[in-house]
Amino acid sequence: MKLLLVDDSRFSRVTLMKNLKEVIGSEHTFLEASSGEEALPLFEQENPDLIFLDYLMPGISGEDVLKKIRSSNNSCFITVLTSNYQKPVIDRLLELGANLFIQKSINKEKITTIMDAYNHFRAMEE
Repeated sequence: MKLLLVDDSRFSRVTLMKNLKEVIGSEHTFLEASSGEEALPLFEQENPDLIFLDYLMPGISGEDVLKKIRSSNNSCFITVLTSNYQKPVIDRLLELGANLFIQKSINKEKITTIMDAYNHFRAMEE
């Protein structure tokens, strides 16, 4: 499985990757982007299975990245991460095609929930 972690906070990316490797193992391909500008070409080149996408980033926002990805790809599972847990924001992101919305900070229990949702999503495609 290929995973793309998109967050302008290096600490958040490192912590998320560490927790992911502990939950799902390190045999997967882990890709990182520190901005929406880095994420979009990386997405095009690598076609990840699962994206962890920060909502608030300078430059191209997580919302804009989500829109651009969904305009060309519906098979990627996208989890939006944010500390902004307002219902209108959640509703808009889900309407734009986010598969899951998780409040920061990410711990192993939340990763297990995300992976369960991802596995269910993949099973529904088959």
